[in-house]
Amino acid sequence: MLLVGIGVVAGNVVRGAWRNRYVPADMVARQVTTAQVVNLGTMPVAVLVAGWLGSAIGLRETIALMAGLHVLACASMWWSPLRGLRDMPEPGPDAPTPDEVSGR
Repeated sequence: MLLVGIGVVAGNVVRGAWRNRYVPADMVARQVTTAQVVNLGTMPVAVLVAGWLGSAIGLRETIALMAGLHVLACASMWWSPLRGLRDMPEPGPDAPTPDEVSGR
């Protein structure tokens, strides 16, 4: 759980830094809202699927299945082309400057 927590925090920092640098200022609200709808909108579906699985195959089996899927999802990054990416793309012409992002 500690490693998952550290990963979530690191991911949030990277995502926020990317958004602040690459999303034009007038589009930030739309980008954040869209990401939240996708992220939070899937939770009710997950609750229904987890409840159905818990009833159908048992609670321990459902937890084991979901843990296995989580491991597979994380491990899939090792085979993803994203693994080799190290540099951020150049920001577009509408992107805010670092001074605009920091409020100077």
